[in-house]
Amino acid sequence: MTDHDSGRLATLLREEAAAIDVPAPDAAAVRHRARGMRRRRRGLEAVAGLVVVAAVTTGVTAGVRGAGPGGGGVDAAAMAAYREQGAFAVGRVLHIGEHQVRFESAVTSIYYTGAGVLVRRGPVADGETGGPTRYTLVRPDGSARDLGGLRMADRVPGTDIDSPYVAYAEPHEGASSPRPGLNTAWDLVAVDVTTGAEVARHEITGAFTWGGWQAPPVTTDGTRIRALLDQGWVELDWSTGAVRTVPGTAGVTLEAAHGVYADEADPAWVVRDFATGKVLRSVRPREPMLGGLLSPDARYGRILDDYLSSDGVPPATPVRIVTLSNGATVTLPGSRFYGWTPDGSVLAFDPEAGTVAVCDPVTGSCDGARRVPAGTVRLGGLSYES
Repeated sequence: MTDHDSGRLATLLREEAAAIDVPAPDAAAVRHRARGMRRRRRGLEAVAGLVVVAAVTTGVTAGVRGAGPGGGGVDAAAMAAYREQGAFAVGRVLHIGEHQVRFESAVTSIYYTGAGVLVRRGPVADGETGGPTRYTLVRPDGSARDLGGLRMADRVPGTDIDSPYVAYAEPHEGASSPRPGLNTAWDLVAVDVTTGAEVARHEITGAFTWGGWQAPPVTTDGTRIRALLDQGWVELDWSTGAVRTVPGTAGVTLEAAHGVYADEADPAWVVRDFATGKVLRSVRPREPMLGGLLSPDARYGRILDDYLSSDGVPPATPVRIVTLSNGATVTLPGSRFYGWTPDGSVLAFDPEAGTVAVCDPVTGSCDGARRVPAGTVRLGGLSYES
């Protein structure tokens, strides 16, 4: 695991647009209770809706090296910048490390992988408006590969910062639109984002009645895929075909990353290791049962001490970041939207100032704030699944 070293973000982008329009977040989706409700998607937050003004050459990618298949390897400097600075999107433009890539359609979601950012895009940045979606791998050096064969539709996929795979579940035997609760057979699928090739497919069984997606949501690390069914996290090791239900996970929240999972065990937010079940950290929010969000490397957590307000403005209360290894806590200012970089640094978007910065999760210091052009902002490390 790479030691943390908060790097500076790259040069300033264009002048800040004057008008900022922040849409209302789905607060219920952000903080659904695990039991008796549709569980919270990982970090779902409606971030800022800004009008795009950046003038970048049109096309799938612009001004990047090695676009398309066979773009070559990624050097160590580009990988380090990606791990330290992460990625965010403004409208159709993805910012990854020190590179920018423009698409012909809006970025709707960003998924961190060990090979770069898997980008989901559609007609508009709001993924709930429907329309065709496409997936593209953007490597740390800015080169890109379109994954035209990847079709995940209404899914919550899983990726991992040290893995080249995206994993997802789909109804077994090709049922196109199953109703939740009626289907009990699912295929867990792994696709190599560097090639677009399917590398694993394995059937599991179990009821999925608590969510509205066409298939259960998943998380992944290494060769393990885990789907959150009614009975809990069902784990497949596709290198061996072994399947098990992770003990004690019935009714847990949908919060997992890099081999660990979290749950709201009133009055604490508890983080456990998937392999052993060992409690790694127990943190008490200031209000009961509000929980927390894991960093992509599972070294840190953001404690949810307050709800997002209904008008889409982030809460004014400060945000707590906890180091899971020792329980140390640092406080970051309120009135920001917070995502993550792959190495666990905090991406901080200030909608009032129109800036994005990287913040150290141990010291709380923020570095390299840069103004962003107008457009709908998507932060790496957050889920934007409907």
